[in-house]
Amino acid sequence: MYILPFSSSGQKKELSTVETILKPLLIKTDQKSYLYCSKATDRIGDWKMQRRVRDIMKIWYNAGPLGYPGDEDNGETSSWYVLSAMGFFPVCPGRPVYDIGSPIFDEVRLTLAEGKVFTIKARNVSVVNKYIQSATLNGKPLNKPWFEHKDMASGGTMVFVMGPRPNPTWGSAPEAVPPSMSQ
Repeated sequence: MYILPFSSSGQKKELSTVETILKPLLIKTDQKSYLYCSKATDRIGDWKMQRRVRDIMKIWYNAGPLGYPGDEDNGETSSWYVLSAMGFFPVCPGRPVYDIGSPIFDEVRLTLAEGKVFTIKARNVSVVNKYIQSATLNGKPLNKPWFEHKDMASGGTMVFVMGPRPNPTWGSAPEAVPPSMSQ
């Protein structure tokens, strides 16, 4: 999720410098506060997103009394968890781009229209191995922390190789930045 830190008075001065954009963004819920480190704005390292997504899934989505983060909002909260568990999630509703997080399943198969199947594999995935070391999409290296809906809709296979420590080089090149939401 991307939350733009506009002031309540409507001023957008907070976004005027790269240093401000690089800061993690705070989201307030009706229960507590927690961070989402946005890939498009946190170019310091995509491994931070992988760690934060896993933290949110563990802390905010469980069977305990605080196991659900706020209002359900017609399924958006639940769908974020389901997609994140598979290893990706949409950033902007209606935009055909998905950010890559940290999958919790070793394999997921999505049956799509016209009999196509999109398979997501996470080799060595575990509670400890939550960091993407490398990735491929249909056998070709995927060196960016996002993909487009058409990549999934046409069927194929995405493979993540997971490890216990962050790979600060995966998905961090300047050309790996996701497309702008304002274009």
